[in-house]
Amino acid sequence: MLNLIDLELASYDSWTAFEQIDRQGWILRFADGATKRANSANILTPHHDNLHQAIADCESFFTTRSQPTIFRLFSFVENARLHSMLADAGYCFVDLHLAPGNIDVKTATTYKGKPSLNIE
Repeated sequence: MLNLIDLELASYDSWTAFEQIDRQGWILRFADGATKRANSANILTPHHDNLHQAIADCESFFTTRSQPTIFRLFSFVENARLHSMLADAGYCFVDLHLAPGNIDVKTATTYKGKPSLNIE
């Protein structure tokens, strides 16, 4: 069976970033604004010791690099609590990507203060 987290991690080798940090399964990537995949917090694990602090750490990481904070959320990682916390902090969905074929993957990208997309 295809391991979707391993597939996502492998894609980072072809979509390189200047800087990449793993913070308890949250992969923070910086490439000076070229693409969202290479300039975002990629949430590959549902659990984090302190979600409020983790969100603040992501915001600090991107703010110090003069980039907007972008969270990439994957359908294969349960994040209902995180989705709610991001919405409460002013983030909303702006992009939805669906994988072709029989792979059940949806990726949603969030920005703070942008118009919302409904994801069903």
